[in-house]
Amino acid sequence: MNRFVHRHLLSPLWGRRYIHSNQTFKSVNGLSPLTLKAFDKMKFEYLTKVQHATLPTIMEGKDVLARAKTGTGKSIAFLLPMIENIVIQQQRKPISALVLSPTRELATQIETEAAKLTTFHNNVNIGCFIGGTSVKKDENKLATCRNLDIIVATPGRLLDLLQRDAKNLVSRLSLLQFLALDEADRLLDMGFKTDLEKIFTFLPKQRQTLCFSATLPNSLQEICERAFHNNHVFIDTVEKDDHDTNQQVVQEYLVCSIDQQIKVLEYFIESYKKENPDNYKILVVFPAAR
Repeated sequence: MNRFVHRHLLSPLWGRRYIHSNQTFKSVNGLSPLTLKAFDKMKFEYLTKVQHATLPTIMEGKDVLARAKTGTGKSIAFLLPMIENIVIQQQRKPISALVLSPTRELATQIETEAAKLTTFHNNVNIGCFIGGTSVKKDENKLATCRNLDIIVATPGRLLDLLQRDAKNLVSRLSLLQFLALDEADRLLDMGFKTDLEKIFTFLPKQRQTLCFSATLPNSLQEICERAFHNNHVFIDTVEKDDHDTNQQVVQEYLVCSIDQQIKVLEYFIESYKKENPDNYKILVVFPAAR
């Protein structure tokens, strides 16, 4: 391998580790026993730093703009209040919560997290609508779930469904209670500004809006002005001298010539599988589908 790999930094990448606060989920006022049971199953005892900083304000019903790094457990910060509000409703809304995500992979992760949190809430329905999948499948999901409590979506696919009013989606969103923009800076970087503005026109003004972003570019201000309809609270969970990436996650990179990339990739995948034969998860991201 050394004959074609120039090694800049190499250390084990074992996965995500969160920075925790000293507050337990059991100490959070108002959490249902079934949600706490889900946290026990997930082996989550303590809130992360971003959850501790934002949850009280969000659960008070206030709009929140939070600066938080990727990989700090922020999805629970916006999913938890949504779920707790849904499970206490005597009469469920057609759609209670909408989460917009910049990528298919992140949307799928959020859907998985929501499913774990509602493990013991048998009647909470979650839908994930992302590009690159069958539109017919999305329409079937909308048709079979009268109350689709939480929708996680990428902007392009959601806008497509809204513009065609698939299965009366427009009217079903008229009673939306929560809107969450996850990785808002990435949503803008990936060119979704126009799609977001169009989506906002379909949503009710009376809602709680939550916006999480790792950075605060100037372009985010205009989106916030359109997304927030009440005075929002800004919560910054990134320290002044903090790093842009999560330093609790060990990272590595290798540089090689383009003609050797597949060989290098194959080598590391096979090596990692041999070291972890019964427990491994690998995600490979390429610059283009080709």
